[in-house]
Amino acid sequence: MLYSKLYQGHAYESYNYGDISDLEALTLEDLKAFYKAEFTQAKLNVGISGAMSDAAKAKLLKDLSTLPEGSEKRLTIADAPKLEGRHATIVEKPAKSTAVSFGSRLIRFVAIKIGRHFG
Repeated sequence: MLYSKLYQGHAYESYNYGDISDLEALTLEDLKAFYKAEFTQAKLNVGISGAMSDAAKAKLLKDLSTLPEGSEKRLTIADAPKLEGRHATIVEKPAKSTAVSFGSRLIRFVAIKIGRHFG
């Protein structure tokens, strides 16, 4: 409900993780084509943290260098609509659970700061 209200008319409006029928419809050829197009050096971002030995790091980077070069072409999604003012949506339904969802730039900022501090 939150995403459908925040992003009406935008790609983000439909926030879901997919459906089992999507997985059932996949073929081996679909997976191979996806792997070939998406698992490339051009789209690779590597982050290494912790006590990884130099030998393990060198092997990892060597192994990743065998990926096809590929293209950086990525999915383009328009910027999300800018929200102005305050908005509230109240959903009444027969349920034993309760949820309250908030969205703000401050919350994202705090999450990023915490992530950087502990990351």
